[in-house]
Amino acid sequence: NAKSKPLQAKPTSLTSQRRLPNGILLRDILIGTGAPIAPGRRVSLHYTGSLLSSGKVFDKNHSKTHPLVFRQGTGEVIRGLERGLEGMKVGGERVITVPSRLG
Repeated sequence: NAKSKPLQAKPTSLTSQRRLPNGILLRDILIGTGAPIAPGRRVSLHYTGSLLSSGKVFDKNHSKTHPLVFRQGTGEVIRGLERGLEGMKVGGERVITVPSRLG
């Protein structure tokens, strides 16, 4: 008797996908209720980095006790992530697709 794994539902987007002029694609899954992320503000987040072509995960941080922490706009993380987070509200969840040239 082989057991089948239940299918995991894909997140449903609250907004349509939009493309920024630099090629970054954004899709909000959950709109936060806090203040928007702004340059110089301390950001704390959990993420999964995967390749668009294959879905292969190359990096992730889902530790509830140790999220990635950085100051927005200071170059501490890849440019594509910083640009993709601009305007996102605290408590939100967003899918950010970053072109390789901004990674």
